[in-house]
Amino acid sequence: MNGGEYVAECDIQARILSYKVSGFWSPEQIDAFGSALADGIETMRRAGIGQNEFSVISDLTELAVQSPDAVKQWRSVIARYESSGKDWLVVIPRTGLLDMQARRVRPAASRVFSTTEEARAWVIKNRQTALAT
Repeated sequence: MNGGEYVAECDIQARILSYKVSGFWSPEQIDAFGSALADGIETMRRAGIGQNEFSVISDLTELAVQSPDAVKQWRSVIARYESSGKDWLVVIPRTGLLDMQARRVRPAASRVFSTTEEARAWVIKNRQTALAT
């Protein structure tokens, strides 16, 4: 099975920090991802975007089913940063063990979507509605 990989995107204009993760992750790779998540949050901060003023989208559609220890470690990493973003949006397959694991790892207040496009559209619509009020 492939090792864990991720692609990160920090969209300052849209105020979206997004990650697409794939593969089976080792403890060291999960820790490295935690550092990358912290770097993305810091990039938002340096751009003048404060805590709770940006959204985080995590695309888990290509993530392999993880070991129980990896699931615990993922949860620990996410818990460190879950109060940093305004909205946490998770893109996951809606069936199977990965769905169950992802629901245990994701921040409690996160929203779940089937596609990244659907999640981004929700962020943009939600932000426009907030600006209009």
